[in-house]
Amino acid sequence: MNFFFAFGEIAFIETEAHPKGFPQLASVAIDQALNIANNFKLLAKNQAMKPFKYVNKGGMATVGRNKAVVDLAQPKLSFQGFFCMAHLDDLASFFAYRFQKQADSFH
Repeated sequence: MNFFFAFGEIAFIETEAHPKGFPQLASVAIDQALNIANNFKLLAKNQAMKPFKYVNKGGMATVGRNKAVVDLAQPKLSFQGFFCMAHLDDLASFFAYRFQKQADSFH
């Protein structure tokens, strides 16, 4: 049996929830890579592969020197301006914790 694997910007996966494909973001590519790695393990054990499921973690960006923008997916919140920049470290830690928790669930 032959398989073809692709993830990140080269992968276009159409689903009911995402008819135009997934966002072209690094977090999506990382999640897809984890899914493929787990599917390789399942294939090695002759078990059925699991489909990719996208979970929006939100996003953040610095804008200029003293401003930032953060959009949280859960809970749905948005921050911007100096307040956001002042708490960017706390928010980065929050995102890192959530990502690590999700990554651990793949093992």
